[in-house]
Amino acid sequence: MKLKIATFAVLILVNIVALGLTVWVSWEGEDFFKEVASEFELETGVKVDLLYVPKMADKLQLSLRTGNLPDLCLIKDTHTGNVAASGRAIPLGREFFEKLGQFSDDSLEAFALNEKFYAVPYYADLQVAFLNRSLVSNDLLKNLEEGHGISELSFLFSVHSSNEVIPAAWDFMSPYIFFSFLSGYGDVSDSRGMPAFSSDTYRNAVEDIHDLFISEQVVRLERQAMISYFMDNKLAYMIQGTYLAPQFRDTGIDFQILPLPRVGDKNIPAVMDSKGFALFNEDSLEEASAFLSLLYESSMEFAVTNYKVPLWTKSLPEELHDFEVIMKNTVRMPNDMRFQQIYSEAMRTVLQVVFAGSMSIEDALHSAQAYAEYNW
Repeated sequence: MKLKIATFAVLILVNIVALGLTVWVSWEGEDFFKEVASEFELETGVKVDLLYVPKMADKLQLSLRTGNLPDLCLIKDTHTGNVAASGRAIPLGREFFEKLGQFSDDSLEAFALNEKFYAVPYYADLQVAFLNRSLVSNDLLKNLEEGHGISELSFLFSVHSSNEVIPAAWDFMSPYIFFSFLSGYGDVSDSRGMPAFSSDTYRNAVEDIHDLFISEQVVRLERQAMISYFMDNKLAYMIQGTYLAPQFRDTGIDFQILPLPRVGDKNIPAVMDSKGFALFNEDSLEEASAFLSLLYESSMEFAVTNYKVPLWTKSLPEELHDFEVIMKNTVRMPNDMRFQQIYSEAMRTVLQVVFAGSMSIEDALHSAQAYAEYNW
């Protein structure tokens, strides 16, 4: 790993006494983070205690209450509300970001609340459609690449001679997956920022997606079953996050990443699931900045290999050209913790009772609205 001298100049200029850094990371890249930590320690003498946390949301929530926090912590954008409310994170000014990369306003906003920034953007996963190329012809693939409608999928995959192949599937019980479709129908929150369950946006989205599954244009599969079917060439088209792409590549699946499908005349955006580094220790800001400088200088290969959108630059590398069409239509989930908690809990219940046939769409959304009003 090649280092730039300028990366660590700040450590020398301000004559910092190196006390060490604690860094918590999660999701993909454990070995990569350890390599960067070792290189940083070797070049600066600053010891880095790097901890890989499989269930970051749970550990972070507990640590925000107890105050047992690291210098740097990789968080999701949807953790921003909790981090901000704790009062333990360091609000960052734009001058801090300028030392680390070229961040778009949109990537910074993912970690902003009440006009303050609570994390340095790092990368984003996208919610996309995966196509098993071995199950479609090249002509059909061309029709899908620039945008397609969900109603077209049933006949697009009618080329199969075997009934064992499922044309299209996703998990309609997932509030996270459903958020993309919901966003294609209009505003997801009211003027207060609260989920607008009683609005036409929610009612129309639930009705249309419900009809897709009832008419069997799309099949419901839970995530692990869906992944297995896709890799066994029993599923042609599925919706999930780009974090699965390395797994498909490494197992030799011939796949294509596509934008999410239209539903009727509605263009469905891809959710950007952004990750960034929150800082919790004023005394280690300079060391933390230097560590992030090295990390970002070293991360493009990591981003490409793991199909991540690099958020420290405004341009995509050539290797991620499949993302270009998808990036034209994206959405972020609100990072206010009240929205997150209420939307996830109530939306999951709405989808479950509606698809089970135990409650009407109108009644389910009315109950969700009452729940939101009571807990807001």
